[in-house]
Amino acid sequence: MKTSAFWFLITILVISNIQCSRERIEPKEQINEYDPIQSYFNTKKQPEQEFIIDTNGTCPVVGMQGTRFCPIKTHLMFSNGDSVYFPFTVKLVELYTPKDMIYYQLQNVSNNNLLTTAGIVRIRAFKNGQELMLRPGKTWPIEMPAQVKLPGMQIYYGINQSGNISWTNNPAGVFDTSAYGYSGQIAQLGWVSNSKPALLSPTNVTYSFSSTTDNLQNVATFIYFPGIKSLINVSNQTSNIVPAGQMAKVILMGIRQSQLYHYYWQGTVTNGLNFSVTMSAISDANLTAILDTL
Repeated sequence: MKTSAFWFLITILVISNIQCSRERIEPKEQINEYDPIQSYFNTKKQPEQEFIIDTNGTCPVVGMQGTRFCPIKTHLMFSNGDSVYFPFTVKLVELYTPKDMIYYQLQNVSNNNLLTTAGIVRIRAFKNGQELMLRPGKTWPIEMPAQVKLPGMQIYYGINQSGNISWTNNPAGVFDTSAYGYSGQIAQLGWVSNSKPALLSPTNVTYSFSSTTDNLQNVATFIYFPGIKSLINVSNQTSNIVPAGQMAKVILMGIRQSQLYHYYWQGTVTNGLNFSVTMSAISDANLTAILDTL
């Protein structure tokens, strides 16, 4: 072997050994992984309130946040059509802020269109452990409190589709404004949203989220539009129903080994937004404070 070729081979071996040593000493940066956040949200949810109804005089039932409704016994039935007798149980959940809707991982969207929402409740009735329903054509009166009342609000019902709530206003109903806030007649029990279409002819744009530091699979992602009171629960880190020109507040939340992480952005929506996300640690109190200001 010629001398020059010998020293060239030695040089290559030395460089390779240095590179391998460097890789052992300086491992590649790991992508941050996050645990499912549902357990954390469960600790923050508004509670489901329970009422025992044992007389026709139990009207109205009043929730902790001011929801009022009349649980009319004769309008109830079992799923097979049988009548219901006293006593029976009514359960109520009240969600009047974006924060509380986020904890239940809801959104204000119907048929891929944004809704302006003034509140969401869930009203259920039970007898002997069986969930009851309203008879066809029968309703329960309901009132939802509000200081600022919006015209044209409608009754939307939540339909569970593969664990996600989809909103529909069929059968149609309306919320009228009143001195108390809003009043209406609900034709079915379960999730009820006080909403209306947010924008009649929105110019929607696309957006996406990506990260070189964090795996966003288990990260909860929400966008709130304070000007139209509408909330989007982002799935698959992309969507095309965001209205151009609207002021938006974006919040991503993750948890790993009991430590909370977040990403927050506030600004005006433009087309083709790509959020390059780097999650940072945050306390429970500070994350709650952000959600309180949405």
